[in-house]
Amino acid sequence: MGSRSEAGWSTWDAPLADALRNVWTAWWQAALHAHPSPVSIRDTLGLITVATDSLRPWLDIWTATRTPAAVAHLADLMVDVLFEYESWWSGSSPMCATVSATPVSTTRTSFTTSSS
Repeated sequence: MGSRSEAGWSTWDAPLADALRNVWTAWWQAALHAHPSPVSIRDTLGLITVATDSLRPWLDIWTATRTPAAVAHLADLMVDVLFEYESWWSGSSPMCATVSATPVSTTRTSFTTSSS
């Protein structure tokens, strides 16, 4: 699934679009209340964010969900993101090889601001 604009679901008749919105919300809430969940919280959040073209409502629901499972998912997400960053930074990530093989321009660009 690409994005909401590709699927066009937000332009469906209101009952159908509302039903799908309810599915996203129920899935997100279920994921936050069960740890571990069948799909990683990062993948679930990513898919729902892309499908709905919005991140804020899902983070708001997560913030309001004060359960041990929601906290455990937050810890998992942090470890996942920090591990990915550390792997990239240390050069052990495949992405690092791509970045290091990309030519870097040595041209400097300077920006100036004018005072009024």
